[in-house]
Amino acid sequence: MPSQAFTKWEVHRVRDLLLHHASGPSPICEEREIQESTEWGLLKTTAITWAGWNESAHKALPEEYWGIHSKEVHPGDICVTKAGPRHRVGVAAYVTHTRPRLIVSGKMILLRPDSNKVVPKYLSLALTSRPVQEYLETRKTGMAESQVNFSDRDLLDYEITLPPLGEQRKISEILDEISHSKGHHKRVLRKLFSIRKDLIRHAMSNNGEYRQSTLGELTTLIVDGVHHTPNYRESGVPFVTVENLTRGTGISMDPVRYISEEDHAIFSRRADPSAGDILVSKDGTLGVARVVPEQVPKFSIFVSVALIRTAPLLLDPQYGCMFFDSPQFFTQLRKLSSGTGLNHIHLRDFREFQLSAPDLPTQRAWSVKLGALNDAIRKEQEALDKIEKIGRSLVHDLTSEGASPQLSTESTSGAR
Repeated sequence: MPSQAFTKWEVHRVRDLLLHHASGPSPICEEREIQESTEWGLLKTTAITWAGWNESAHKALPEEYWGIHSKEVHPGDICVTKAGPRHRVGVAAYVTHTRPRLIVSGKMILLRPDSNKVVPKYLSLALTSRPVQEYLETRKTGMAESQVNFSDRDLLDYEITLPPLGEQRKISEILDEISHSKGHHKRVLRKLFSIRKDLIRHAMSNNGEYRQSTLGELTTLIVDGVHHTPNYRESGVPFVTVENLTRGTGISMDPVRYISEEDHAIFSRRADPSAGDILVSKDGTLGVARVVPEQVPKFSIFVSVALIRTAPLLLDPQYGCMFFDSPQFFTQLRKLSSGTGLNHIHLRDFREFQLSAPDLPTQRAWSVKLGALNDAIRKEQEALDKIEKIGRSLVHDLTSEGASPQLSTESTSGAR
């Protein structure tokens, strides 16, 4: 049966939908959560994320700022970031629950909707919609991308189009289903990652049974990529950097930069990645390791990526990759930093890393277990990505005039 469009959508200023709004102070605070029953806390902007509300992201207020009840956050409120890095400004989150005595800072706006005029959860969703976000983008000012802001008035005077209250409730229920489904996938992922962490810890545990070796002794090649930025092309041979290792669970080629065939021929004389090699990030985000899969197109790597080729009779590639997720690796990495911020691993350090390697059949048995677990994580992540994409689309469609009230929650539950 064809659905009917909403009728009687009305335009309201955001401020006219509220019982109360406030921004708070920004004093110097202790970087810890509040502990005593009398303490008050100041919310950080990281309490307000696209993924939802996080009350634990706060710090302890100086005593002279305690008791500012007009700026205290309550369940059912909406918080919106208004200052910070550009991509973190304009983020809105509905306060599902919160501990008492937390107040907003000067980098955010507290909105307390009037439930007789608007469904609070619907208003929160509407504030994340494309028209509102595009409007706020035009209001952001600042000297640098890392620090922009907009005024309270910019948001409060925005004219938003709303359906009748009954339809707002229907839309909120539909999007609640999306939220519940996302929560389910996130819980499963947390459990899988916990199992993965334990598996790696057991696989790399020595207990005096495994031979201790350096990575250099177990490999035939440890090298990094080209040491200068190449000339990029619209198409050609993919050029892999750290970003391609950290964007997902494998080696992501979407998006990727390209270089010419001629440059690839030159670069591959130093590092020519092939199936079974281990790629590891050595600059910036350290120690992210990926095994090059079978049937991968040819590609080159940047200096920020190390290529490790294992000795076939000594080290299984997947087991070697596992080392970079193990407590043994992180212990050695901390020793390299000597208490300072480490943002680079030298090739000589890779060669000197110590790991416990059992016989090859035992390594492969652990690798099979890890591979099955990684497959489960990948599938769960794909399911989460799919439901988040559906959610973003529905937020736009169902907070735009003309949305359909007949959309059933059954259409979203299958994504679980």
